[in-house]
Amino acid sequence: MKTMRVVSVAGTVLVWAAGIFFGSTFILRAQTQTQPDSVVQVIADAQGLPLVPPDQIPISGTFWVVSGAQLPAPLPFLPYEYDPTTTPVFSLGAGQFLVDATGGALPQLTARQAQRGTSSSTLLQAQATMVLDLIAQVEEMQAEAAALAAESSPRMMSMMASSLASSYAYGNPVYLDHVTASIAGDGSMIASFGIGGGTNFVPYDIFMTTNLLNPVSSWTWLGIGYTSNNYTFYDQPADLGFYILAKPSKTMAVGFGSDAVGQCDVPYGLTNALQVAGGTGHSLALLNNGMVIAWGWNKYGQATVPTKI
Repeated sequence: MKTMRVVSVAGTVLVWAAGIFFGSTFILRAQTQTQPDSVVQVIADAQGLPLVPPDQIPISGTFWVVSGAQLPAPLPFLPYEYDPTTTPVFSLGAGQFLVDATGGALPQLTARQAQRGTSSSTLLQAQATMVLDLIAQVEEMQAEAAALAAESSPRMMSMMASSLASSYAYGNPVYLDHVTASIAGDGSMIASFGIGGGTNFVPYDIFMTTNLLNPVSSWTWLGIGYTSNNYTFYDQPADLGFYILAKPSKTMAVGFGSDAVGQCDVPYGLTNALQVAGGTGHSLALLNNGMVIAWGWNKYGQATVPTKI
């Protein structure tokens, strides 16, 4: 990870990174342009961040839009008010982007800052420090994600493989209630029913057949249901239909979206999740044995599940 320091001298930004001086690039540009590069662009150049061509900016990702001296919140897309042909966008890697929304202008002092005697150079240095800290934070997140992806956990895999046999989730009797049937205009049947008993938040496979002699493995799978919920199925057989609930042989969790810190890298072998939830950089799953697992960014312990949960 590069360690950088930015200072402002007579309106000129000088940048050092790992003992290497990068100020000359900026000074040469200032001689040929009426308006010098912004702090964001200077630091991006010094860090070697590639400038993304406007036609290659993705629709979705993690965009850090810098317009002042405050740390921006990550956005899932480039805001529409920023024209990609005039707004520099730099790649931070792993689907993350640094957006220079300053327009080349220096950070503006607020009335309170002016009253406190804050100078423009102080504000400029604060913006530079913020950008450097942001880049360092993203690099740290990516390093942790890489380490997480390379790490294998036989204990967790063993726990996942054995928990489907647990009686914790499926120890209570479950049944269908409020069963109704009606005929649609095309002559097909509409079947509706609720699921009673069972265990809250535990999934059950819903199967249907027209012949009770058929093995359950050949019954038609209609979907997954949960207790205390009602379900309606269309295009059911018009003459006869039988429905049952069964313990799922397995469930599947799929992650999608920004995966900058491994929050979408569902652990291999996770086949018994009942519920999933996602944070900014981490994800959690409730298993059918009552355990909770987490993965993704863990800088502040958000992916370290307490042992007594």
